[in-house]
Amino acid sequence: MLAGDCVATTIQSRLNGSPQAVASAANVALTVSPTGAAAYFSDAACTTAITSVTIAPTKFNANFFVKPISGVMVTLSATASFGTATQSFTPLPAVRTGFCSFASVLSDGGPDLEVQCPIAPPQQVPAHTALFFQASAATPSPTEFEIRCRLTSASTITCDRQAGTGTAGFVRWHTLELPTGLRVQTGEGGCPGAIEATTALPMSVDPAKSFLLRSNTAVGSLDDDEFVIGRITSPTTYLQAIGNAASGCGATPLRAFQVVELDGTSVVRGVLDAGLPPGTNVVQVTGLPAASTNAAVLVQTRVADAVLQDCSMALRGTLPSTTSLTISRGNASNDGGCALEQLEQLAWERIDFQQRARVQAITVSLSAGTTQQSTAISPVDPTRTVVFAAGMPGSGQSGGESSPSGANNAAPDAVGRFDISGGGTTLTVRRDGAAAAATFTVWVVEVNP
Repeated sequence: MLAGDCVATTIQSRLNGSPQAVASAANVALTVSPTGAAAYFSDAACTTAITSVTIAPTKFNANFFVKPISGVMVTLSATASFGTATQSFTPLPAVRTGFCSFASVLSDGGPDLEVQCPIAPPQQVPAHTALFFQASAATPSPTEFEIRCRLTSASTITCDRQAGTGTAGFVRWHTLELPTGLRVQTGEGGCPGAIEATTALPMSVDPAKSFLLRSNTAVGSLDDDEFVIGRITSPTTYLQAIGNAASGCGATPLRAFQVVELDGTSVVRGVLDAGLPPGTNVVQVTGLPAASTNAAVLVQTRVADAVLQDCSMALRGTLPSTTSLTISRGNASNDGGCALEQLEQLAWERIDFQQRARVQAITVSLSAGTTQQSTAISPVDPTRTVVFAAGMPGSGQSGGESSPSGANNAAPDAVGRFDISGGGTTLTVRRDGAAAAATFTVWVVEVNP
């Protein structure tokens, strides 16, 4: 049983082990331990919640439905005047999480370019599973820290990169699987072959409740080949936009995308063709349809070939109000060191999870030289919580913004990995580069299965 499954259940009145009809209506109180780990419903769609059920006169049973919410062991209790019955079980969690890594050098002396991350227990239906991840490495070389990950089987996440001799790489991942209401389509490939190129989706989606997750490996320096915008442009098309189609990336870098359609959400998206001009660190989008407080934003950029300053491309997104969003770079630096480059185009998606999830927007700042920072959060259930950043560079949903470091090596400073600990009370941000200060907007999304 997977968290979110709506399961038919029967309670019986029994005497000496055999069903026993009740003489008059018998009220049966329904409780759950731990509180909130499951819920009771009167209908097969699990939409009408109940806390009790009645065994009718001359009957010996009553029917109802149970939906597990958490992935912890659940004890169901039914109490009537004539006794109490209990049943315990452990459902599969909606969210599974793990960590895997690339070795700095393989036993044969070669680079570690691919790693298989096991999922335990395996996903039930990969097409109902979304993968959120962050990858990083302690190197300024994008061929080593730009890491692509995708769900390749029910029990495996495959991550790869283009180079890695002498440098370890690290991946933190979360999978979200729901039995209903979540549909995921995936794809992969090389360069678009043009400034913009469209890919047909296997199945039509509703863009108003769909969002995009993407990653890619790198072929050279950190520029247009690596910063590629992906967009859902119609119910049946996914579009990639690159800065320079003739810059020589050929069949690489390899790209992977997921189009995630989630019932109960409302998604709006946009493109800023003006991007960010040199000397500009912040742009704000206003006048959006009002969102709930359970919203998150993902941001991407497209850049020119052969850009100079890595931290110019490191973006952070925030939601300052229910009708606006902000995209920024440079970590509030006023010297322009991270705003020397033209960002040719910006793209964003605001995901309003509404009642489908409780969202916390956590801002975490790390000073230069600091590779790890923990902060308290409102308690969440880790078995149904995904964590990701607003910035979406090549290495998953991992991006923040960084201060100038005095060298063209700031990209690893603004790439983080995120996990929940302390029984769901602590968020930890880790990074492998720390030459400069960095700030991340991290979305802690506790899903209601």
